[in-house]
Amino acid sequence: AAGADIAEIEGKGSAEGAIDPRKGCWARISAFPKPVIAAVDGFCLGGGFELALMTDGIVAGETARFGLPETTLGLMPGAGGGQRLLALVGRMRALRMVLLGEIITSELAEAWGIASWRTSGSALPEAMKIVSALALRAPLALAAAKKAITAGEQDVLAFGEERNSFEQLLDSADKREGISAFREKRKPDFKGQ
Repeated sequence: AAGADIAEIEGKGSAEGAIDPRKGCWARISAFPKPVIAAVDGFCLGGGFELALMTDGIVAGETARFGLPETTLGLMPGAGGGQRLLALVGRMRALRMVLLGEIITSELAEAWGIASWRTSGSALPEAMKIVSALALRAPLALAAAKKAITAGEQDVLAFGEERNSFEQLLDSADKREGISAFREKRKPDFKGQ
């Protein structure tokens, strides 16, 4: 998932954002009791990166690039990506990636603790090895360990606040300007409205 469908977001307001069926899908992915491993090659931006951050491990291929560039569209991460990134990399690095929309390499993602593994080629073969190794482990122990670690992490994360702010931004003039600028391949002229 390279990122969100900008055409869909362009016409979406806060009312539609509040009833987005993906929120239920994201909750199911986050609550899935078995380990989930993401294999990432190429661009993993915005919603695609937020999806990868919901997993229990990211294998980054040589070409993997990660970022949350929503502020360039007059928006912000809206699926918990900012909170999950904060938990992984700390406040300053999370702000760097979210506020500037910086896209980082697989090497930096591994160094910062975003990528659990990094490969010199494609991520999929390495991810399959990891998944095969996980399949040999005790399923109840894996589920219990995942649940305990996830519960500890989620006690300190403010997912609701992040989503509410994202939904409010869907109605902003800055979102409309950001998407127009993206489509027209020009720099946006944000007015803070």
